[in-house]
This record gives sequence, C-alpha cells and structure tokens, in this order.
Amino acid sequence: MDELTKIALVGTSKHGGDVTAEDHPTCALLTGVAGNAAVSGNDREERLLMRSGMRAIYDMAGRKPITEVVAVDPAPREVCRTASRKLAGLLQNALVTNASDLLVDFLRQMQGSRIVAPPDLLPLLLDCADPAVRKQLLPILGERGKWLSRLNAEWSWVHQGVSHLTDTDQAALQKIWEEGTIVERCQVVAILRRSNPQRARDWVGLIFSQEKPAHRASLLEEFTTGLSPADEPFLESSLADRAPSVGQVAARMLCRLPNSALAARMRERASAMLSAGTKGFLRKKTRLACAPPEKIDRDWERDGIPAKAPTGRGLRAFWAETVLSAVPPAHWCAQFDAPPAALIAEILDDQFEEAVLLGWTEAATRFAGNDPGSAAWLTPLWEHWAGAAERMKGSGRAAALERMKSLLPCLSRDDAERGMLSLFTAAAGSDNVESLGLMTLLARPWSATFSEKLLALVRRVLAKQSDNTAYQWAGTLFTAARAIPAEAFLAAQAGWEAAPAQKSSAWHVDAIQREIDKFVETIATRQSFIMEVEAQP
Repeated sequence: MDELTKIALVGTSKHGGDVTAEDHPTCALLTGVAGNAAVSGNDREERLLMRSGMRAIYDMAGRKPITEVVAVDPAPREVCRTASRKLAGLLQNALVTNASDLLVDFLRQMQGSRIVAPPDLLPLLLDCADPAVRKQLLPILGERGKWLSRLNAEWSWVHQGVSHLTDTDQAALQKIWEEGTIVERCQVVAILRRSNPQRARDWVGLIFSQEKPAHRASLLEEFTTGLSPADEPFLESSLADRAPSVGQVAARMLCRLPNSALAARMRERASAMLSAGTKGFLRKKTRLACAPPEKIDRDWERDGIPAKAPTGRGLRAFWAETVLSAVPPAHWCAQFDAPPAALIAEILDDQFEEAVLLGWTEAATRFAGNDPGSAAWLTPLWEHWAGAAERMKGSGRAAALERMKSLLPCLSRDDAERGMLSLFTAAAGSDNVESLGLMTLLARPWSATFSEKLLALVRRVLAKQSDNTAYQWAGTLFTAARAIPAEAFLAAQAGWEAAPAQKSSAWHVDAIQREIDKFVETIATRQSFIMEVEAQP
C-alpha cells in the first residue's frame, strides 16, 4: 500500500508525519506552490489533495520506455501435425460450451493421432481450469503451448503438474506457500508430495501448530500423495492434536501404512471384536459374530475413534464400523481361512451385521488400490449390496445404492460393467430407476459390448413405455452419448422408436424425443471429429 493511501485511510489528523515528505518528482512542484495563497502551508488536507492530484496527473503523463530488454527465445519447432481449421472449430465449440466430456474425448483422439492444437487456440486452452481436461490437454499443447505457458503465471499448471520441479518452479511454489490461501497451499503440498515428499512434510511441520484446525486437517489430507513409512513419526505425533478432526485425518493416513504402529493397534482391536463359531443342530454352519466394546478408553480416542456416534447411529455399531474400516479386508481371509463371499455370508443375521458390512465396504475401497487381497472383496461386496437394493425400497434401497456408488470406481472396468449390466437388466423390468444414477460413475470410454447391450435395454424400454420411468431411461442417453466407443456408433445411430403418447403422457413423449435427438446429434459430432482426425494430412 503506498503512502498516500495510508494517509487517506488513517486521516491527516491522526497521521503524525509530513504529508509532503516523499522522494517523488511531484514533491518539488508542491514545494514550489506551498507559498501560494490557494495552498496554506498549515492546511494538511489541502496539501494532501494537491499532492494526490499532482501524482495522478504525473502518472497519466506517460512513461519512458524500458531499455535493455532481453528478447524472449523463440518457441521450439513443432514435431507433430497441427490440427486443421475444422478440427480446431469442433475443439473450440466443445470448450466454450463447457462440454468437458466431449472435449476430453476429442483430446484423446488427437493424442492417439499425434495432433497438436493450432497456435491461435492455445490461449483459450491454457485458460482451462478443469483438472480432468488439463490432464488431457498436456500432450496436445505441443512445443509452442509449453513455451507459451512459461510466459504467463496463470498458465503455470503446464509445468507445475509434472513430477520434476526445476529451481524456478520450486521458488514459485515457495512464494505461493508463504503468501497463498489455504487452498493454494494445499495444492503446493500435493505438487511437492509427488516429487519431494520430505520437503513437503518439512514445510508443513514448520507451520503446523500455528494453523487453524480445519487448515491442519486439509494439509494432512494431501499426505495421501506419496505416503510412505517416512511419514509415520509426523502423523503419529498428529494423533495427539488438540482438534479431534486433525487426529482422525492422521489416523486414516496411518491406517494406509500396513506396518505402522496404529495399523497394528487397529488390527488388534478388530480381531478382538470378530470371532467365528458354529450354529445349528443337524447342519452346523460357521457363523461370524461381532462383539464391540461397551465403552472405549482415551487410547482409542487418540487413535481417531470418536467417543460419540453421529446422530441416529448406535454407539457400539459405530465403533465396530470405524475400527473395521481401518483394517485391510484381506486380513480376515487369512484369520478365518475363508474367501470374501463366504465371510460375508457368515456375518449375516448377526446383531451387528450392517456395521461389519459397512466397515468392510469402506476398508475395501480404501485398501484395494495397493492390496490385491482387499481388491478381491470388491465384487462380493457389490453383489451383496446389489441384492439388498433389489429387495429393499425407499431409504433402504438408497443406502444400498450409496455403498455400491463407493465401490464402483474401485472395480475393474470388466467387473464394473458386468455388475452394472446385471443391475440395469433387472431394472428394465421394474420401476427401479434409482440405479440409473450410478451410470455416470462408470469409467469411460465404455466397452463396445457393454455399450451395445445397454443401448438395447434403453431401446426396449422406450419402445414400450412413455411414462416418467421411460423418461428417466431416456436421460441416460446424455451420458451414453459421451461414453460409448466409436465401435458402437453404428448401433447408436440405428433407428429409435418411442412409444406413442397416452392421454397423460404427451409431455413425456416430447421430452423423450428431445433426449433421443440430442443423443443422435452428439454421436454425429463425435463421428465428425474422428473422421476429421483420420483425414488429417
């Protein structure tokens, strides 16, 4: 803030210094007119206004050109083909209309054919703020795009997103770390964790105790990137944080380290809860039983287990779910010498069945990425919740679908599509349209087989019905238009037949037809882009 602004904000009566004291060319002018009758030497307000006016005129009078400017090195020569004008037009249209799904698809097509964006489109592309789109943009920016990004700080994501950080990059990160908002500082930690986890941990450690609890928790969340045993001492010390939310984040991080002391404590607590036995007189069956504690001590709370349950949850069930979610599900296969599907069946009908299954589900999603044994639980758990969703209605079905929603991104594409196809096939013969909401979570692009079978299901429903259920099915075409591969375009463009309107369904018929028209139009746009890519010289 400059001196004039400070004086104006404080007020001349409270500012003890000389309002004319400053090393500026206009000060000499002000001294020359100080004796003028219009400017009393003792009138501080008039002198301040006169000084401000002179400064404003001086600033508008122009500036001397800067000399000895070092010329910018020219951009390196492109080694890939540049997109045609038609291709650039389709790309620009997807960008300005915020059609990020289509844009990602177009960028992938360009990557596969080693085509880069034309120079005039680069500023618009570099201004994109969507992380998913940015990731796909990097390969098609070309040499000129990378060169251009270093000339504008707003485009620094191009070089800051890579694992290796230059000295200049690290200096820029240091500046953001010292002056940025908490969101920006969390981004700095995430970037550093990819290239230098120790430095990121050291930076956080220096200021950790001075931050607000919410900020401390947010910074710890970024330790997910590059998490290793070297982080254990810092995370273990964070368990004793005065804010419970911070300790709970630290506990989640430590549970991801299978050899950490906290992970061992959680396995011990969980093993004390679950036991195996037999039930029945004639046909004895193995059953699992869960026996959570009646109360917990301070050591449990220090390890991130809240003493109070959320509203509407039983306390013992909540403790069981929290502890079991911190243990890799593969542990139970080894302890009870049984596969996941058998263990899921053996816990059914137990008093704490739901808590155990919820804990196992969260644990499977948490550990599946790094533990094949835990990943083996994903499909059996999906099948369990899919069966529950089919049997239940209302809040029970919604809860089961929420569990499936958390499992879906962790499943392999084949397993996810197989499970979803089974779910949709059952839904096509009922009024269960809630499950259609899971479609947006499927990894894209879909396989040709899944795409064709799904489109056949949608066609079948739309040809028979013209009610709200049919409209919900028609709504899936928006996602399908962006997810099906080029191999399924022929099936997508085959004729669509909508059921005739009934007395009460005229609106639905019109809405369904609009969804079909938009679907066909989007497929045509995608096909046009692909054809233009293939026609590139």
